[in-house]
Order: sequence, then structure tokens, then C-alpha cells
Amino acid sequence: MRRLFCLLAALCLLTSATAWAEPQADGEKLVRDLWASSATKQWAQQAGMISPAFQSVYPSGARNKAQEMASLDEVTFTKFELSGFRTTQQGPVAVVTYLAKVEEMKGALRVDGKTSPRMSVFIHTNKGWQWLAHASIPAP
Repeated sequence: MRRLFCLLAALCLLTSATAWAEPQADGEKLVRDLWASSATKQWAQQAGMISPAFQSVYPSGARNKAQEMASLDEVTFTKFELSGFRTTQQGPVAVVTYLAKVEEMKGALRVDGKTSPRMSVFIHTNKGWQWLAHASIPAP
């Protein structure tokens, strides 16, 4: 009887610990969903995917959520390739690094980008996964 009680107690602890664990992030899907919403200019959808605390950094400087969305609105992605995804997660925070090659239009100017490293950080909230931070590193 004692052995059965210990087994049930251990099972209950394991079950409750699993129930409270953070959901596992699919970093590649999170990034691809962001790029797709940017490419198709689905701003309402994208606004919900971005945390109010969002920050990004580019060679031109840092941006908050409103500045990032305004910047994305000025660009039309004609083609992009994403590869080399790596995701790590601790609790509700997921860090995704990857490579991006982007061809874009800024006004009438076409920009063919080189493959460059990127890093996006996501946080799991009561609204699901949200984009919290991003870094775009110039191609070497």
C-alpha cells in the first residue's frame, strides 16, 4: 500500500509539473509567420504578434514597436530566403537565430541584400507567443 501511495504521489507531482511547463516554441514557425505577415503587409495580424515592450536594433539604430512597424510599412519584400534556424528556450522566452537573404524595394529603390545573421526573441504571454526583440547584423 505504501509503495502504491508513493507511486501515485510521484505521478501527481510529475503531472502537475508538466501542466505548468511553458509551451515549447517552434522558433522557425514564429519567424516565418512574422516574415510572411510583413511581406503581405498584414499589419493588424502583425501588431498582435509584437509585444508592447518590443525593441530592435539595426546598424541605423534602435527602434520600438511603432518605429519597427512604420519601417516595415516603407519596405516591400520582393523575395526573402530564411535558413539556419536555431532555437533555445528558457521558461517563457525563446531565442531564435537564423540567416536571412532579402531583396526589397524601398520606394523606387531596389535593394538586393546579402545573407546576414538575425536574432529574434519571443516571449510567451496570455496572448500566445509575441515578438519581444530583434537584431539585424550587417552581412560580413
